[in-house]
Amino acid sequence: MSAEGGGRALSAEALAFAPGLLSIQESPPAPLPRVVLYAILILFALLVLWATLGRLDVIASAEGQLVPRTYLKSCVASMRSSREGRWREL
Repeated sequence: MSAEGGGRALSAEALAFAPGLLSIQESPPAPLPRVVLYAILILFALLVLWATLGRLDVIASAEGQLVPRTYLKSCVASMRSSREGRWREL
């Protein structure tokens, strides 16, 4: 770290040991994560705005009763027997 950044200066031994660290500290951060964050925030704000100001076109309600097409119940169950290797009815 440099003295300008408010940190303490590194010794010559530390500078020789960590040139990669210094290059990472001195380089600017990547812009992609910040752009993705801003895009997500803008989409969320638009979603909230749409949910607040949007209107439903049609609200339908009805009273009634569900009537089945047939009154026949089909209860067929079969199970494969692991011992016999064939299908059998329950």
